[in-house]
Amino acid sequence: FKPFVYATAMTNGFTPASVIEDKAEDFGGGWKPHNSDGQERGKVSVRQALYKSLNIPTVKIARSVGPEKIMDNVEKMGITTLVETGKYSDCNLAMALGGLTHGVKPLEMAAAYAVFANNGTYVKPFAISKIVDRDGKIIYENKAVRRDAVSAKDAYLVTNMLQDVLV
Repeated sequence: FKPFVYATAMTNGFTPASVIEDKAEDFGGGWKPHNSDGQERGKVSVRQALYKSLNIPTVKIARSVGPEKIMDNVEKMGITTLVETGKYSDCNLAMALGGLTHGVKPLEMAAAYAVFANNGTYVKPFAISKIVDRDGKIIYENKAVRRDAVSAKDAYLVTNMLQDVLV
């Protein structure tokens, strides 16, 4: 779920070179997330925080941009399972680390990640593109539903940062 936090951050003035503090703190109610390796690195770039999958900077970025904006972005990217209201609302900082009430359907997660590869355009997935009879007559044809989800620039920046994971 972290790349969606970073995509929202890019939309809201962050850059891959922006610096964020990787130092644990209490985010309220005694919730003090840690990085998976238990280490804190001090000042790190947004790029480093994403490719190292750091939890603390991700939560700090989510706090800075606001969980509401992240939820709006992921909905534009095709994720429908978020709980928006009530006692178990996903509109909180834990969402930045994937702490969701119902999680995300695998097909929706794949389609949301595809937004990065599609230059910011969401394409609703479908299984059947066309049905033709034995004479070649089209009986049914599915038309792709597309919409802009994030800017091409922000999609590129997140994709570029994610490529660092491979080097």
